[in-house]
Amino acid sequence: MKQLEIIIISLLFLVSCKTGTSKKTDTSVSSKDSINIEKTVKKEPLKKDTIKPFKMPKNCGDTTFDIFFERFGKDSIFQKKRVKYPLKWLYYEGLEDSKLIVEMTNYKSYRFFNFIEDKNAFKKEYGAFEVVKLKERDTIIYQRRGLDNGLAIDFKFKKIDDCWFLVEILDKST
Repeated sequence: MKQLEIIIISLLFLVSCKTGTSKKTDTSVSSKDSINIEKTVKKEPLKKDTIKPFKMPKNCGDTTFDIFFERFGKDSIFQKKRVKYPLKWLYYEGLEDSKLIVEMTNYKSYRFFNFIEDKNAFKKEYGAFEVVKLKERDTIIYQRRGLDNGLAIDFKFKKIDDCWFLVEILDKST
């Protein structure tokens, strides 16, 4: 009885393998089809004068901090370019605020900060905060202060060669 079961299972296995390999789909393409494909794929070569590298103007186009910050807050690529590396990131270790940690962040490890919703952040049900901007000559400190939470982050921006850059983050959150 056991031998019969083994033989039947083996035959089923062999038959199923043969039918699986005997099914062939026609993947050949007629010469007429290949000509049409070549026509649709073929493109004109790019002219050298049409490819221009992106150059940042010397004055960076930042007439005001607000114009710069609007783009900085929503454009991740622009934001990453407008950080002065290594970025100094300061935060307190633990809840006692006893030990200030200084971390230097490089280009690869920098993460995007979304500032788009900051205007309406005070209306949030949870995690609401207000924004305060402090200005000193060529430096602006953009503060996020929690209303019902312990959020307290300062983003320090500095104008270097007529361009605004993020130069430091101080996280005093509890």
